[in-house]
Amino acid sequence: MTKRIVESQEEINQSAENFLSMSKRLIKTYYPDQVLNTDQIGIELEPHGNRTLTYSGEKSTWASVRSTGAATHSYTIQSIITMDGSVIDKLYVCLKEPTGRIGENVKKNLFNAKNIVLTCSKSGKLSSSLITYWRDQCLIPNLRARTLLLVDSLPYQINSDLYKGIKNFEYRVIPPKTIGMIQPLDVYYNRQHKKIVRRVYDHIRLDQIDINLSERNNLIKLQSLVHSQMCSKAFQPMIQYAWFKSGLSEFDPGPFQNVKDICFTFQTDKCHETNCMGGPMIRCSWCTKELCFNHFFREYHYH
Repeated sequence: MTKRIVESQEEINQSAENFLSMSKRLIKTYYPDQVLNTDQIGIELEPHGNRTLTYSGEKSTWASVRSTGAATHSYTIQSIITMDGSVIDKLYVCLKEPTGRIGENVKKNLFNAKNIVLTCSKSGKLSSSLITYWRDQCLIPNLRARTLLLVDSLPYQINSDLYKGIKNFEYRVIPPKTIGMIQPLDVYYNRQHKKIVRRVYDHIRLDQIDINLSERNNLIKLQSLVHSQMCSKAFQPMIQYAWFKSGLSEFDPGPFQNVKDICFTFQTDKCHETNCMGGPMIRCSWCTKELCFNHFFREYHYH
């Protein structure tokens, strides 16, 4: 470890402390539901694990995925959470399309999810124009009487022109390299969202279900269902904890349940639906029904 690395870490810690100190004073002038945090995360088209159980001393361990391309390429989602523990009901999803656009014929057959704002790019990542679309479709419709938005330092998100003209609105930029320390979405929430996605993929692999979740409509359907689950009031204390752990909130919600506790702790070994003999894959965070893959995903158990 070089001296420069040590000095840089000290600078990062100091930058985080300065941001927290200034932001906490500003946050006190807002109600909790007026303070928002947004973040982009990349999700593999086919999430997979890099570790597996095998015999000691084995020279080569092999694993399988449906598509190596799907395991190395990703798409982007962008959530918004509030300090009072709510999730904004619109999830921004940017798919990876070879041409950077979705053809008119394809649009006619797209899965219609009312909680998804869909766009695309060649890389599956967001550009300045796509961030502008996010602003218009996801941010502005959910502005409060006064709004404070906390964003990380991605170039397209911190351009002052992006927010020009929005009334009773201000934003603060989280310093570079500190988001894993002080951004609520990174500190706790994002991992919980991805946990549901990963469990669905693992279930399909283990039960050898004949479905390709990396297909366009299945990706939209999956993210719609996962986001719907995360919007449940059952996760409000968990989201409040993300703000508390980041240092931005002084309110400690106390003991809370996370995704594993709420969605993957089962009381029975059968699906809740009548005459279904399938085992439960998930417990709905809204109605607490324990559902198999078919009744959750294929039947689109949306709240």
